[in-house]
Amino acid sequence: MKEYIVTKHAIQRAVERLGQTEQHAPHHLKQLMQTAFYQGETPGPNGFIRKFYDHFKTKTRLVVIGEKIITVYKFPEAVPIPFADEVAQVIKRKFAKSERDFKRKERALSIEIAEFNVELAQHRLSYAKAKSPKVRESLSDKISELETKVGRIQFELDEAIKAFNAIKEGAAKYL
Repeated sequence: MKEYIVTKHAIQRAVERLGQTEQHAPHHLKQLMQTAFYQGETPGPNGFIRKFYDHFKTKTRLVVIGEKIITVYKFPEAVPIPFADEVAQVIKRKFAKSERDFKRKERALSIEIAEFNVELAQHRLSYAKAKSPKVRESLSDKISELETKVGRIQFELDEAIKAFNAIKEGAAKYL
């Protein structure tokens, strides 16, 4: 267990900001430091490196230089965004619209792929039944052309799915 020195300023801030008594503040701050998580460091105005530790359970940030706790404060409260409800409603509507468009496009492309697969199966059956090399060559060309079309449509469908998933993830961040 690392031992920290608590400055008078830190004690005053613990009394002021955390509601601790002056005699209990040093012990309280040392206890917080034992379970606080290191967040980073910045150079201070006097050249010392300030290290920041966050204690998430109590929503407290501690600032340390070397082994001295120099100040303490609560996490800043989230500032309410003006028009947050209206923005959320707009995002929901836009997401619902993109979801409808995606489902419509996905359904159309899936149907198109299924129809080409039926046609492809018929040509493969005809190819298997055909005896003439000329007919087989003609059917082989049609089969390869249909396979190319199915591959192109499948690629288009995959791209639409990726685009919709990106939209879904983006909307989830705001909602």
